[in-house]
Amino acid sequence: MVLNFDEYRHKGIKFYKRVARELQTGDLGYADRLVTTLLNVLRERISLEESLEIISFLPMHVKGVYAHGWKLSSLPQRLFNEEDLLTAVRMKYPHTGAQLPADDATLRNNLRSVFRVFHQEAANKGMDLRQKLPPAVQGLCPVPEEAESKKAMVKEEGEMQHPESVS
Repeated sequence: MVLNFDEYRHKGIKFYKRVARELQTGDLGYADRLVTTLLNVLRERISLEESLEIISFLPMHVKGVYAHGWKLSSLPQRLFNEEDLLTAVRMKYPHTGAQLPADDATLRNNLRSVFRVFHQEAANKGMDLRQKLPPAVQGLCPVPEEAESKKAMVKEEGEMQHPESVS
């Protein structure tokens, strides 16, 4: 098997661009920091089996981000509610570059945007991401119908911005 690192890199950049687009920002650095932080928080709070299921749908580059510095624990910390997740993300987020939004509502919306991209990646591989996440986090992940309608809206907006020329 030949490894094509340029292809992995390209797919990783494409993934982060999709996250940045969902976040409605051109800041790939923020998208990267938020994705990395969220993945680090999740891997510390779910079982090994759940982790393997979640990373199975991620692009290779993002799998590497997930696994970088991972220390397996037989007793993962649990998330009891969304506030636990927000607190953990705030604590893990690097204190360099752009800071996280100060209010919980904006941070919650940003995490929903990241989960939308995660959900699309999982759906492309026939997986329902919501079933793989802890119950405390499932509310941030779109239900399949919501994700499909959002995807259709984005496609329509793109078509309106770039109408096909009619000859």
